[in-house]
Amino acid sequence: MKLKLAAAILLASIAGGYAQCVKCNSFKEAEAEPLKVKSLIINPYIDNTEDDQLEEVPASLKTFTNLEILFLTDLSLGEIPASIASLRNLKELSLAGTHLLSCLKKYIR
Repeated sequence: MKLKLAAAILLASIAGGYAQCVKCNSFKEAEAEPLKVKSLIINPYIDNTEDDQLEEVPASLKTFTNLEILFLTDLSLGEIPASIASLRNLKELSLAGTHLLSCLKKYIR
């Protein structure tokens, strides 16, 4: 009995650990379970998603409170959303290939 209980606890902890490591390639996919999203990588040259023509970051970004990696590359974004400031766990941010970098160059030395 104790062995079965220990095995069940071990399996539950392993499954729970992997459930927290969700990698999403679209906002629609991430919005399904926002608290589980650790990585959101959107690049029209890698993935063929509905976010390919993204010009504005959806307001739902602030609900991804466990997000650690956010790559919004090669998109036509016009501004950095203020909601990025609420992502306290964010460790990596890439805006490469967007119009934002050309706007920011005047501030970077």
